[in-house]
Amino acid sequence: MSKAKRQRPYIFGRVFFPETENPEPAIPNKIYFQPLGNHVGNVVRLVKFWHEDDFPCESSLDRVIEAAKIHDSGKTQKFNLAVEKNKQKVFKKYIYSFSGHRYLAEHKNPWIQSLARGHHDYSVGDISRDTYQLKKYPEFAEILLKNPLAYAQELYILEMCDQIEAELACRVIDDEEQAKSRTFMEYTIEKDKQEENLYRIDPWIFNKDEIELDFTYWAYNLLEDDKKELRKCQGDNKDYQLIGKTLDKLAKKWWNEQPEKPKIGQTIKIQLKPFAFDHKTDTRDCYFWYQQLANFSPNPLQKEVYQKIITSEAADYLIKAPTGSGKFETVLFPALVKQHRLILPLPARSLIEDQKQRLEQYLKRFSQIYPQRQISLVIDTGSQMRRWVYVNGNQKDIFVKISPEHDGASTHDGKQGSSYNEEEGFVKLPGVFQRWRTQGFEERLQYKANEKDKKTSAVITYTKSIENS
Repeated sequence: MSKAKRQRPYIFGRVFFPETENPEPAIPNKIYFQPLGNHVGNVVRLVKFWHEDDFPCESSLDRVIEAAKIHDSGKTQKFNLAVEKNKQKVFKKYIYSFSGHRYLAEHKNPWIQSLARGHHDYSVGDISRDTYQLKKYPEFAEILLKNPLAYAQELYILEMCDQIEAELACRVIDDEEQAKSRTFMEYTIEKDKQEENLYRIDPWIFNKDEIELDFTYWAYNLLEDDKKELRKCQGDNKDYQLIGKTLDKLAKKWWNEQPEKPKIGQTIKIQLKPFAFDHKTDTRDCYFWYQQLANFSPNPLQKEVYQKIITSEAADYLIKAPTGSGKFETVLFPALVKQHRLILPLPARSLIEDQKQRLEQYLKRFSQIYPQRQISLVIDTGSQMRRWVYVNGNQKDIFVKISPEHDGASTHDGKQGSSYNEEEGFVKLPGVFQRWRTQGFEERLQYKANEKDKKTSAVITYTKSIENS
C-alpha cells in the first residue's frame, strides 16, 4: 500500500487578491502569496532599525528581534482561504486566515515566547497577565521592577513593525483595498507622488534616514479547469461557503505541485523615508499658532503651558483651571506642534460629535500649514473605530474598523484586536496622552509626553477665570 504524499508546509506570510475589476468576482484569475520568510525578514529589519532610545532596556532589542523571527512560525499550519458574504448573504470577497497561529510560536525564553504569542492582541488584559507571569522568573523580575512597562513597550515595537510591514506589503503588491482595511492608528504611510517605489511614513521612529525593503510573491494563475470547478459550486443555490472551500482546496493543490523552490513572481524593492516637512517650528511662537489655528491670542495659562511643553523634558503635567479657561487648546496646540499623540476619553458618547467638530476645524487648519503631513483623528466607541485623515485642509479618507467582538476577527491573518471599553468614546490624535475627568465644576487635565525615561513632572494651576479663552 503506497503512502499518502505528505503535504508541504504553507509558508505564506500574506495572501493578496490584486484584481479590482473582475466581471466574475467569485472567479479570480490570480492570487499572490508573499513568502513567510520575506515577511519575517522585513519585520526583523524594521526592528533592527527602530530607534534605540525607544527600547526600555539594553536587552530589549535582542528579545524583540528573536520574537520577530518566530512570531508567525505557526502560520504554516493554520492557512485557509474562505469567503466573506455581505449583509444580503451574497459573495463580497475572498479572505484568508491564519487564525490561532500565534499560539503555536515557541521559544525556550518565556519572555520572547510571550512577545511572539502576544503580537496580535495588544490589550490591557493580556499584557497584565503576561507581565504577571514573567515576574515569576527571577531574571525578569528585576527588569520589570525597574520598569513595569518594559514588556508592554517591547510588544508595542514588535506589533508596530509587523503592522508597518503589513500595510507596505499590501500597497506594494497591488492590493490597495486590503491596505486600507489594515490601516492602523499609530503611523501614516503614503506612496510618494514623484518617485516610484518610495513610501513615506509619519512619524519617523527609525535610527536611519531611509530603509530599503524587498517584497516578493508567488503567483497562482488559475487554470480554466480551476475556474470551471468554482463555477460548478455556484449552481442554483450559490453556496458561497462551498466556493471558498473549493478555492482553498485548489490553492493548496497548486502549492503542493510547485517545485521545492517555487518561481518568484516578482521582487519589488522599495525605500521607506520620512515625510519631507518644512521645519520652521523654532521660529513660530505661541502667538503664531493660536492666531493661525484659533484666531485668538493665548491667555496666560496657555502661554505658560505652551512654553513648558515645547521646551521642557518633563514627562507629566497636571493642569488645573476653571471650566472655560481653554485647557483643551492649551494641550492640543503644543501637542500638534511637537507631533505628540493625544488621547481624550469622553464621559459620554453624546459628546463625541461636538468634540469632533471642534477638533476638525483645528486639524484642517494645521494640515494647511504642513500640506504634506497627514493628520489623523480616531474615534473609538467600543463597537466601532473610525479614522479621519486630513491633508492640506481637506478630509482625505475615512477608515472604519469594527471591533473583533462584532466581526468574528477571522479574516486576513486571524488578528485579534485590542480590548474596548463600551462606556467611553475615545478621540485620539497623533502624539500626547491626555485624560479628562470632571469633578463638580473643576476639570483636570493630565498631559504626558513621549519621553518614557523622564520621571520629572510639572503642575500648573490657575484658579481664577481667564478672559480671551
